[in-house]
Amino acid sequence: MFYGVNKIDFFYFLDKPFSDGGVGLNSKTARKISEEFELILILGYGITPNIKKKKEFKSPEKAKIAEHKEKIAKLIKHNI
Repeated sequence: MFYGVNKIDFFYFLDKPFSDGGVGLNSKTARKISEEFELILILGYGITPNIKKKKEFKSPEKAKIAEHKEKIAKLIKHNI
């Protein structure tokens, strides 16, 4: 169902009203879920999208958090 869907499309699906075929979540919740789901995919399947190039939702503060998450993901992946 979601094969080939990128982070932005997944976010919009979560944020889209239920009556319009989406999940109907609050946009902050949808953003958090899409970011965490991306991290789960990185950790679980070794998918390594170039997070530094993805600036969809990132303020400078969130860019630092994303870089930190990427470092943690690499550490966990190499220690498992």
